[in-house]
Amino acid sequence: MSVEKFSSTGAQATYKSTANAGVLTSASQISELRERSGLTIDQLGRLFGVSRRSVHNWINGKSMAPQHEERASLVLGIINTLPGTTPQERRAHLLASREGKSIFHALLAQLHENATLQVSALSPRELIQL
Repeated sequence: MSVEKFSSTGAQATYKSTANAGVLTSASQISELRERSGLTIDQLGRLFGVSRRSVHNWINGKSMAPQHEERASLVLGIINTLPGTTPQERRAHLLASREGKSIFHALLAQLHENATLQVSALSPRELIQL
């Protein structure tokens, strides 16, 4: 299975169908992701491009940015389609290298491809001084 097979809409549909049509809070979504995937807080942070502290905050009920909520649905949709009945089996499948790259590392690469630089634009004065 490759990450490219999942669009954010497809993963959300997969996620919603497995969640029994209920919309989960950010905290329960991240908790479920952690429980079902067997990934550590650090690994989850890497998948979202955030610190471990942010993941802990989400688990404790702090709100998530919309792009992180969308990513959580995508990743949970992928986790729900993995073979295995235990978190350890799913984790092993996520981290197993196939064709040189694991699903986990493909998700990391996808995160970096979609990254946006968040800096203010240069002013005309700054451009002239270059």
